Amino acid sequence: MNPVTLREMRERFRTLRTPVVMSLFVAIFGGIVWLSYSGSRQASYFLFGRAVAPSVITESAGRLIFRVLLLALLTAVVFVVPAQAAPSIIGEKERRTFKLLQVSQMSALQIVLGKVTAAIAYLGLLVITTLPLFAIPFAMGGATVGDVVRGMTVIAVTGFTVATVSVWRSSRARSTQSAVVGSYLLVAVLIVGSAIALAVEGTVVDGPESVTVYTGVVPQDGGRELISVWFNPYLALVDSTSNVLVFQQDPLGGTPYSLFERVLLKRQGVAFSSFGGGFERDVFVDGPGFGGGGFVGGDFGPGFNNADTTIVRRRGDVWVGYLVLMLGISGLALWATVRMVRVPARSERTLGKRRRRSTNASS
Repeated sequence: MNPVTLREMRERFRTLRTPVVMSLFVAIFGGIVWLSYSGSRQASYFLFGRAVAPSVITESAGRLIFRVLLLALLTAVVFVVPAQAAPSIIGEKERRTFKLLQVSQMSALQIVLGKVTAAIAYLGLLVITTLPLFAIPFAMGGATVGDVVRGMTVIAVTGFTVATVSVWRSSRARSTQSAVVGSYLLVAVLIVGSAIALAVEGTVVDGPESVTVYTGVVPQDGGRELISVWFNPYLALVDSTSNVLVFQQDPLGGTPYSLFERVLLKRQGVAFSSFGGGFERDVFVDGPGFGGGGFVGGDFGPGFNNADTTIVRRRGDVWVGYLVLMLGISGLALWATVRMVRVPARSERTLGKRRRRSTNASS
């Protein structure tokens, strides 16, 4: 194992804080599962009584639990990883141990990878403790093994990207505080910035004056590619764990995925109930519809027929492109961090000595 990773894991895992945080983490996610299950079943029986088969209610509750767990886990990743990764390089400089790492037998790449691995190892342990909770929606029929694997892949790649970018920010910071603040700002740009860009892009591309051609029982046009969706981890997570183009019977109608699914459906060319209302009204104002069944994105307004079970796919999967994009960003961040961490070359050291001599001579 990488010596840097081993040292930092020993420092973090051998404290009393680790079992306390793990217990709280599992308790919080267990509470999320219990609240999701109780709320979904009570709402289903309150709205429909015995009019809906118990198997449908159970599957809907399992789907709700699975989606809430994934969204909560992704949120934990984007909040916890920067705090773990941001102090990595600047912390060594403040303790004046950074030069010792540079002159050790490890290469700069090994040092950087050790810091990144140590940053995500702590969160990885927390994620492993929550994996048994995913057996509940799986047993209820709300998720499949493929859904769990794809969702965890998106979360893992997001955590790795956030860690590499945070370590890069740490290598350029002058204090731990600035490194932490800078890391969270970069994460905010990734999530909030992509959402704002999506709203602006969708409004410009599909504004109030746009005309949708209604053909068949599901209004659908040629669709419009939205570049901003490739940068948002929540849209990638939703796209990887739900097929928005397939009809699903859902007694509760709206789910935690509904807003994101409407964006993905709009990208495929599906028109919602706001006739000519524009992208911002379709996605952010109308909201999901309620009913005994429908496409996962919600209500499509007049003319929708439950006999139609699919929508024509016009755009590829978002989550695959997201993974490729995030891995590319991670590679660039690693390359830039290695350049900051590596020991200066002999020519650079000689040039630095000449500059210092010239500065001393002039003074």
